[in-house]
Order: sequence, then structure tokens, then C-alpha cells
Amino acid sequence: MDRIDVTSGSLDIYLPALPRISDSLSASPSLVQLTITSYVVGIAVGQLVIGPLSDVHGRRRPLMAGMTAFAIVSVLCAFAPNIYVLSGLRCAQGMLAATGMVIGRAVVRDCTRAPPPPATSRGSCS
Repeated sequence: MDRIDVTSGSLDIYLPALPRISDSLSASPSLVQLTITSYVVGIAVGQLVIGPLSDVHGRRRPLMAGMTAFAIVSVLCAFAPNIYVLSGLRCAQGMLAATGMVIGRAVVRDCTRAPPPPATSRGSCS
């Protein structure tokens, strides 16, 4: 299974567009750069939220929901009316991007985890 990691792609594609975003939204370059910070903060928060959710609800449903929502939020980012809405959407995009990152690693861990050793009568507490 390929790991779904959209975090680096969302940053690498986004960086060259910063000057144009600044012109398009009539925002200062520092406010546009703040959208990168919002994205990274979203990734951090998303990792804390998505991990436990995928442990409780399984891997497939949260992954499909997260990636679908990521695609929707990405389109909404393209139509953001101002820099503040864009910054909030970028934070949400980061949270949703963490879905692929966290669940991908969890699937690999699930597939490679060694089975527990068999219980022996010697040294057991029961």
C-alpha cells in the first residue's frame, strides 16, 4: 500500500505562488507567509486528533473521509475571498493532510508488528 502523504506536496506547490497570492488578495507578504505557519500548526494538531480516531474507528473510514475533506478544502482555498479565510482554510488543510501521514504510518506499523510471544507458565503473574 502506498503511503498517502500530501503534506510536502501542499507546501512545495504553494511556495512559488506566495507573491501572486499576495497581489491577488491584496495582503502583505508577511500575512501570506502566515498561511504556511497555519498549515504547519494544522498538521501538528491533526496528528493529535487523527491518531486516536483511526485507532477507534479503523483505518479506512477516517482515511477516506480525511482525504475527501482535504480535496474539498483545497478547492475552497483556491476561492478564498481574503487572506484571513485562506489562513483558516490552510489550517484545516493541514489538519486533514495529517490524515494520510498518520494513518499511513499506522497501517505500516499494523502490518509489520510482530505477534506477542506465547504465554508460558513460568514467570507469569496469574
